[in-house]
Amino acid sequence: MIRTLLAELAKLRDPRTLKFGVISGYTLTACFALLVWIAVGTGAVPWHWMFAVLLGAKLLTNTLALIGLELDRFALELGGINVAMDAVVMTGAVWATGDVASPIVAIYTIEVSVLALLTNLTCTILVGAFALVLYIGMALLVSHGVLPRFPTPVEWGGRNTTYFATAIAFTAFVIAAPTIYTAGLLRRLRQREGALEAKTLELVDAGKQKAQFMANITHELRTPLQGIMGLSDLVAKNVYGDTSDKQRTAMTNIKNSAKRLHAMIDDLLQVAMHDAGKLEVKITTVDIDDVIKTAGATAQWLLAGKQLDIAVEVSPAVPLITSDRTKVNQIVLNLLSNAIKFTPDGGKILLRARPLVDGVELEVEDTGVGITADELGRVFDEFYQVDGSPVREYGGVGLGLALVKRLAELLGGTVRATSEVSRGSTFTVKLPLDSRGAQPARHLRAV
Repeated sequence: MIRTLLAELAKLRDPRTLKFGVISGYTLTACFALLVWIAVGTGAVPWHWMFAVLLGAKLLTNTLALIGLELDRFALELGGINVAMDAVVMTGAVWATGDVASPIVAIYTIEVSVLALLTNLTCTILVGAFALVLYIGMALLVSHGVLPRFPTPVEWGGRNTTYFATAIAFTAFVIAAPTIYTAGLLRRLRQREGALEAKTLELVDAGKQKAQFMANITHELRTPLQGIMGLSDLVAKNVYGDTSDKQRTAMTNIKNSAKRLHAMIDDLLQVAMHDAGKLEVKITTVDIDDVIKTAGATAQWLLAGKQLDIAVEVSPAVPLITSDRTKVNQIVLNLLSNAIKFTPDGGKILLRARPLVDGVELEVEDTGVGITADELGRVFDEFYQVDGSPVREYGGVGLGLALVKRLAELLGGTVRATSEVSRGSTFTVKLPLDSRGAQPARHLRAV
């Protein structure tokens, strides 16, 4: 608790706030000195040595706060002592004008209001509580005769012109001080709000430009990759002359590596287009049974030499859905690729499809390394990888699962993951029977 309070108070190291404390301190000292001069000079109040003590102490703390601010040494600590002394001097003014019957008790309200506007809740509560303790202490000392009882201003000379002028001036001060500071604070807040809105618009525009750049560059990267895959096929088929078995194997490895890079670039392109608001949903009738079986067959080139048992399980009751076949296929392939990556040799992967009342459920279950509970909540974040070290065992840039989440939501579905370390993971995607209700008409295109 104490550490939290100190941390809150440490946030007040604003030179403008501390400087205001010094200026208001000198103003308060001058006002109290004027009040004492009028009261003692008119004979309404007898001189008391405590007046000099209060004025001297306030001038001392105020000057020390000014020196600390100028030298930038202990400025916050000296400023805090100065604010506390403000409350002491205010209590002295209340005491000198009739203690519990004083008409200027409202100066406490001014102090607390200005602190609330310029500092924070912790400082305001501390000073408010300190002022209350001072007021109670002063009232007890007066009631027990330790401090003398002074008359109120109305008792100095009755309700004459001077009294009414003083009362009006004090009331105007009570109203004006919080009003001025509140208006100034609101003006600064509006200025900052305008600047923040302008900065936000700049960031949004920069984000759109970045997304557009990513979409363009990833699109351009696909062309040479497709050329590499095409040429490797031609070389392997002896179009440019006879090739040995080693050369054909090398061409196959080149093509498989290019395919993996092509898939990664496709993921980047999809994310960039989604960020740029240009990812369309091409509506058609989707046969989930065909998608799952095709994905199972496609998994062979994803294995890259791994020895895994990949099984497909599709319920006969799975219905046709109205959705985007390309995106549904990409969801399944990305989940399958993720399962292959994190499942060691000899493991098993199961692709499953089941009917739901209002849609279908696709599931990819593996017997891989699993994910800890702490990491499970972040696996769908862009560019996040459970093992992000430079020497990590598993490759990739951390976009596959993030894209699965984006595409599932784009189609009006959801995705969730469950896992147990060393036992495997299960990723479940739920898609609606008709994805047209999930998108505005301008993003839909019938095929």
